Amino acid sequence: MFYLQQAGDLNSSYEAIPDTWARYQVFGHLAQSRDKGILSFITTSNIARDMLAMTEALGQEKLLYYGESFSTAMGLQCAPGAVFATMFPDKVGRIVIDGVVDPDGWFTNDLDSQMADTDKAMQISSTVVNLLPVPVFSSQDSNIHGVITYDLLRSIIFNFALNSPLAFFPTLAAGWAELSAGNGTLI
Repeated sequence: MFYLQQAGDLNSSYEAIPDTWARYQVFGHLAQSRDKGILSFITTSNIARDMLAMTEALGQEKLLYYGESFSTAMGLQCAPGAVFATMFPDKVGRIVIDGVVDPDGWFTNDLDSQMADTDKAMQISSTVVNLLPVPVFSSQDSNIHGVITYDLLRSIIFNFALNSPLAFFPTLAAGWAELSAGNGTLI
């Protein structure tokens, strides 16, 4: 529920940035208040050391690694591919880093270079925008309900279709066609 309530597009309203800032202050406070003494150990370099330990525990001399998007540095799966390669260059076997982030920008929280063409890819047709918001009602055989808003639609496109286009584009295209007709169920 925490993630569903946050703004997917920080330019969607005047409240989006302060709301997101406040939301992540709550997130940080919750993490600190529930910390049992391990939070300070969750760092990119420690995760790279864990990866080395796992590689060695499996009896491998070198890491075989595939990382994508932010996991090229440190991402949702906390897989620091580039950091590992920098810390342990002699322990890198085959490594594929796809969708590479700018490490300087990532570690200084300057993601401008990462987002340079995102708005171009995120253009949503006025035909669909003029239909929004679209209510979605539960059918008898499912428990689907909610409202498709501009912000939610941009979040779906960004988090799924742009990050994994081969996996999600067919569903997005079908959902887009339905949404253009006023049906938001598939989206």
